[in-house]
Amino acid sequence: MAKAHNDVSVNVPPLKSNRRWTKWEEFEEDFASYLKENWLIYRKRSNVKTKTNNTSLTAGKYAYVTFPVSEKKFAYVYRQYYCTHGCFDGPKGKGARVQTSYRFTGCQARIFALVDRDDKGNMFIKTRNEVFEHNHRISEDIYKTLMRGISVCEMLVANQQAQTIRECLAFFKRVVGKAITESITIDKDFTEWRVLEQLLPDTKIRW
Repeated sequence: MAKAHNDVSVNVPPLKSNRRWTKWEEFEEDFASYLKENWLIYRKRSNVKTKTNNTSLTAGKYAYVTFPVSEKKFAYVYRQYYCTHGCFDGPKGKGARVQTSYRFTGCQARIFALVDRDDKGNMFIKTRNEVFEHNHRISEDIYKTLMRGISVCEMLVANQQAQTIRECLAFFKRVVGKAITESITIDKDFTEWRVLEQLLPDTKIRW
């Protein structure tokens, strides 16, 4: 997808950057609502456990947070979230579908969240280094498609795998409507033509 992708510039509202969250659950709840409202999907790319950070701090090594943090209150001191279009997907299945990176567009949108403290020593979670400009189209339809785990490009290059084709066609029928097309011309070596006949009984299959 990255090779065929043409960059666009889409700015979305920033997260509530001035808010101070008292626990990670509060932040995650707000963040999830923010993503849903703006039709975004982010991936948690990395995090630093509080125990690890405190150990590094005690040993005089580099630490993301430069003061001791309560492990009971905060399990983590630092988390990174990146737009899904800026992440490569790793293999998740058992070979039922060819692994690809169609979703990747090189998007730089991201949000970092970390534990900080005020002058009185009260600890809280805040965000920093937020980039809210995306280089790809954003819409409710695209969001719903990606949330269901179906890539539009994968639909177009189903690679003759019956289950993939079945799911793709079922999705298009729901989105476009029952009469998705009048006829389909396929290659004579296409092996899953019966799937087309089953799901598109009113469509003429041509060779």
